[in-house]
Amino acid sequence: MGYSLIRHLFIVLIFSVAALACDGPTTPALNNEYDPDFDDGFPKPTAPSGLAVTTMGQQTLRLNWTDHSSFEEEYRIDRNHVALAGFRPGLGVAAFSLEADAVSFTDDVPSFTRAYDYVVRGATAVREGDSTQVTAGYGLDRMVTPTNSEFAFAAAALSPDGTVLAGVETGFQGRIFFLTTDGDTLADALQPNARDTIRRLRFSPDGTYLGVVMEEQVRFLNLTSGQWDFSLPGDEITFSPDGQHVAIQNRVGIRIHRVQDRQLLHALEGSRSISPFTFSRDGQFLVEGQGRDGAVFYSVATGQKVKTLPVEMERGFLLFSPDGTMLATGHLGDLKVYKVDDGSELFDPPRRVWTIAFSPYENVAAVLTEDDDRKPVIHLMNTQTWEVISEWGSGLGYGALAWTANGHLLARGKHHFDVWSFEPAWKAVTRVPVEIQRF
Repeated sequence: MGYSLIRHLFIVLIFSVAALACDGPTTPALNNEYDPDFDDGFPKPTAPSGLAVTTMGQQTLRLNWTDHSSFEEEYRIDRNHVALAGFRPGLGVAAFSLEADAVSFTDDVPSFTRAYDYVVRGATAVREGDSTQVTAGYGLDRMVTPTNSEFAFAAAALSPDGTVLAGVETGFQGRIFFLTTDGDTLADALQPNARDTIRRLRFSPDGTYLGVVMEEQVRFLNLTSGQWDFSLPGDEITFSPDGQHVAIQNRVGIRIHRVQDRQLLHALEGSRSISPFTFSRDGQFLVEGQGRDGAVFYSVATGQKVKTLPVEMERGFLLFSPDGTMLATGHLGDLKVYKVDDGSELFDPPRRVWTIAFSPYENVAAVLTEDDDRKPVIHLMNTQTWEVISEWGSGLGYGALAWTANGHLLARGKHHFDVWSFEPAWKAVTRVPVEIQRF
């Protein structure tokens, strides 16, 4: 009996020890699972604070933060795309690793007008710290630049670099003024011919010439020498994107000239005397809107008709998007945007739209439309979704819209000329700290 009791007590002791072992501390299974509740004796890195975003260039941003941990072995950053009003989800989901005690990170983002989430946290070999998150949408911030308001313009044009405004003052249609965009007068008034009325002004894209449209004549002012180089018969003008060719419309139709030697290259057969026309973005085609007959594409190299886009092109304006995939046309408040490759309709606004100007930045356009009170207003729009990014300029009047080549200035003018300055900017919203588990 004594032996049986001893054996029983020994078995009970073994099971008790096993039970205590099961209730004691354990280590996580070796299956790469992250257990935030496991206390391994190492403290968790504290979340960084003051996370902020600044722009370093058109598509480069910099994250800055304050480091509060002294024992992290690295900093980890996750970049994720996110939905943000006015922007498309970002491209390029990625993870980055930085050295310990890092307080900044520079990132080249894939595209303009997109939005991203950045999650920043410290980490050791076995633990990740609390994180701080920031959402950044890369867009356009607006600040108004004052212009000279003493002049009422009958015609005006903005130079490609946005530094010079050429204008014809109402009541003095035979004189051209040159102003800086902040209102300083650059030169005395030019009088090409006091008897002629100046109807329109057009800068060449390379900034070499100012085309001055008068009554049945276009004169070309050399902006380097200040001399009138030549003139051609016509009532309307448009330059090719590289400034090497000019198309002039007159009573017999449209003619294409080479600017360098004024050589007539082609008289476009079937072109009309009153119709909108423009060069394609690659300069290979001259496109004319011929009403219900569609948009006719002429080859600049041969002068021959290449194709017709089956869309209705009203008298008014004709404009390509910067990438050449969209074609906008409008007249008397009726605007439509078409896809170039097949003529399908992309945008038919519910309200009257007087003009549109595509920005050089990807998928951005300024649209002159009306607000709820039927007052003129400018909408900055995302041209992929046609959602309004911002609205401003209400009640300032109608007029043509034009961007500078770098997209930093937008001008609108009719009786008076207004110039807005735009700079690319990151708009950041800091969110509450979140923890992301790595597997």
